[in-house]
Amino acid sequence: MRVILELEAEVARALQRPTTGQPLPAAAAALRQLAATLGLDLRPLHPGVADPRLATYFFADGADGAALDRLRSCTAVVAAYAKPAEAAPR
Repeated sequence: MRVILELEAEVARALQRPTTGQPLPAAAAALRQLAATLGLDLRPLHPGVADPRLATYFFADGADGAALDRLRSCTAVVAAYAKPAEAAPR
């Protein structure tokens, strides 16, 4: 399933910066480590957007319910939900 995450603004900015060798803030590093442990690749939902609010949204594909619960418990995550499956209109 696809998981949509809203992250703390500082964490989102840190995860969107190019890798420069500088250490990530602790909350961003913890979230990245958790995602790696869960086998998830966090990616911006709106890459390159200038709007600071939209820049806080990320997604990951392949998560299950247990992974979603663990992501929700991370302090860097403001909100997380499973995107409903797409269905044909009725």
